[in-house]
Amino acid sequence: MRRIFLFAGVFLFSINVLSQYAAKEARLIRNVSTADTDSEKVGALGSLANFYYIYRAERKGDSILQKQFSVAEMSEDKELVLQALFGEATNNISNWTSSESFDRAIAFVEKGIAYAREKGSADLESQGYLRKAAILRKRRKHDEAFQQATQALTTLGNRKQDSLRAMVYLELGDIFLAKGDAVAAYKNFNNAYDLAYTNRNKRIQSLTYHYYSKLYNALGSKEMAIKSLHKSVTLNKEDGNKRGLLEDYYDLARITDEKEYFSKTIQLASELNSELHKLNAKRLQFAYLMVVRKNNREALDYLSANEDMRQSYLNVGNANYHITLGNIYRYTGQFDSALHYYKLAEPLIEQSFDKPILKSLYKELGASYAALGSTGQAIAYYEKALAISRSLKDLPEGAHFTERLSMLAAKASDYKSAFAYNQEHLKLKDTLHELAAQRDLVLLELDRENNRHQKDIERIEANALRTRNLQYMGISIAIVTVFTFMILLGMFPVSKLSIKMLGFFSFICLFEFIVLLIDSYLHKLTHGEPLKIWLVKIFLIALLVPIQHYMEHGMVKFLESQRLLKMRQQLSVKKLLLKWKKPALVEAGFEEDTAVL
Repeated sequence: MRRIFLFAGVFLFSINVLSQYAAKEARLIRNVSTADTDSEKVGALGSLANFYYIYRAERKGDSILQKQFSVAEMSEDKELVLQALFGEATNNISNWTSSESFDRAIAFVEKGIAYAREKGSADLESQGYLRKAAILRKRRKHDEAFQQATQALTTLGNRKQDSLRAMVYLELGDIFLAKGDAVAAYKNFNNAYDLAYTNRNKRIQSLTYHYYSKLYNALGSKEMAIKSLHKSVTLNKEDGNKRGLLEDYYDLARITDEKEYFSKTIQLASELNSELHKLNAKRLQFAYLMVVRKNNREALDYLSANEDMRQSYLNVGNANYHITLGNIYRYTGQFDSALHYYKLAEPLIEQSFDKPILKSLYKELGASYAALGSTGQAIAYYEKALAISRSLKDLPEGAHFTERLSMLAAKASDYKSAFAYNQEHLKLKDTLHELAAQRDLVLLELDRENNRHQKDIERIEANALRTRNLQYMGISIAIVTVFTFMILLGMFPVSKLSIKMLGFFSFICLFEFIVLLIDSYLHKLTHGEPLKIWLVKIFLIALLVPIQHYMEHGMVKFLESQRLLKMRQQLSVKKLLLKWKKPALVEAGFEEDTAVL
């Protein structure tokens, strides 16, 4: 009966019209067909390619990228070619991607690198190496990824492309983290943060906090991981950056499993109307129903109701979709149903995907067979998973598999194998204990590094504050000098037009300085929202302009009056010299000459 229910569910999934996904795809294809100019067509094809990569239809996405490049190349417009080669599509490639899709993405990025090198654009060439490094890291080819990231830094040289340099440091840190070198990862993240902080690039500062969180989470320090994300939340709230907040809440939801963050993620994704973030928010909610609530009925209903999300699983291939269905039943303890879908996925995964994904499937198959009491089959799949773990040098997984194999072999009365697996498990466990002790030392080292980093940031902030205060002081002195010069000039017979022009310039300087002083406070008050800043500045100008005109008119009127001319006569330099010289001349007997003078 359950098997009938399973097939009925799959049938209903299959015949459901993919209205959400199909409608979005049709709209983007229509935009391509109705584009009039090459520029419009390249832009429309880029949006379509990005859509396919977001929804993991990489084969279609690659085809569209090739078409986009052909249109751009035929237009003989350099900017369009660069737009085609360096669009956002390949940045959205997933870890859960077939070997063929990875190869196609790398080939396309290499085409962009070659074109950038030919045109002599070091920045774009470096960006190409950075993208290639990210793809190789997602494919778990860490040494090759490190070479590409290093090449990106080398290509930049001394060029002042600080945002790109910071992104390269983040990628290097991610690669070191994947290789298990947490201290080197942390230092690279610090390099990125320092560049972003010095240049007031809050977007990269926020992004760096996410990398810190990932690092601490990998080291088992969940508290520090959450603390890093909260720093990013504070930064993005001050800056009014909703996209940054969306990413903050998304990662907080993944780490904490708190429903509040799930709700905020979905709400912001809807507000921003970002295809990528809306899909990620749906995936997050789906995972919550499946893993946290462990409710297979709710998870299946959610999968059925969100055709676009469901299509994203199907686009990777039937194998991925079957594994998704298997996971729904596996997390609710219905291992027979989970096993059915895992077995459907097995031949396709073995044929098209890299070892890490294959290992994950063998692990789930082994666990499902073990839960159902099929000891022999469980042993067979755990052994396959262990072999891959050994080749990948994945010690935690290796320890898990050897422990399970030891228990299963003993259950099957194969005591010799049970003993051998137990010995291997103990060795791996001892190694992991040593690594755990090293991890504690690493956390202490990170703490020391963090203290040094905070002192560096304080020094940078102090230097920036001193520079800012010196500039404010310089502006103040300049304004006082201008007004003093204007008053002194008014003591001499100058034209009325000159006085008016100088007065206008002086008061413009004064009131712009006032606006400058309140500008930073204004951005904090409005959270950087352009509409609010615009309205407040209109209000300020409406107040300041009449005041400026009134004061300017009063000052010009004063300078045009006869008072300054009288002051000039009284303060005549010649008269002052005579007053100073008269006593000396009297003493010398030159009274008559003095009188003449």
